[in-house]
Amino acid sequence: MLKSKPAYAMVRLLFLIGAFIFLLPSAAVFGQSEAGDVYVIAVDGEITPAMASFLIRQIDDANEADASGILLEISTLGGRVDSALAMRDRMFSSQVPVAVLINDRAISAGALISIASETILMTPGSHMGAAKPQPDDPKTVAFVSGEFRTTAEKNGRDPQIAVAMVDESVAIDGLVAEGEILDLTASQALDTGYADALIADRTEALAFLGWDSASVVERTMD
Repeated sequence: MLKSKPAYAMVRLLFLIGAFIFLLPSAAVFGQSEAGDVYVIAVDGEITPAMASFLIRQIDDANEADASGILLEISTLGGRVDSALAMRDRMFSSQVPVAVLINDRAISAGALISIASETILMTPGSHMGAAKPQPDDPKTVAFVSGEFRTTAEKNGRDPQIAVAMVDESVAIDGLVAEGEILDLTASQALDTGYADALIADRTEALAFLGWDSASVVERTMD
């Protein structure tokens, strides 16, 4: 009896190893899909360090999951510049394409986040811009307008329009006079290339982006 237990244990171990090897290819095939999930992430409310941490974590999750795309649904009056910059930088480094849907407004820091995306979609009646910093001393204005300019340039958008959202000394014929801050309506954004399309809702946005056949993973900050 004492000699039979090791033999039985060895047989059982070999059986388990064989079963594992047999099942391994099936498990690998089962894990594949024709289209990855689409992460729909709400950027709703004030842009804060907590919001930045939330968005960065969700973009990381989407990249680790090999998602098909990321759609940010934006509704914000703005917030902290440093938080917006952290969010923008992670959007730039994402291997998964990032698009933005502005449901109503993307003001101040929200405008910078929107400009950082590869695709901007807006609902009729929405708007973006009005990013005059506080305090509005020359040094701060120069720094923030520089961040807006480089962000716009990276995605092939007119940098002067981005700067006009920050610096009231910039005038653009037909858009904003000197002494005013630019706030683009949805139709103006479309005409100037700052919006890629005007759409009604998320369903239309996903169809426009070619992501309508993918499963949607919704993420909202608690």
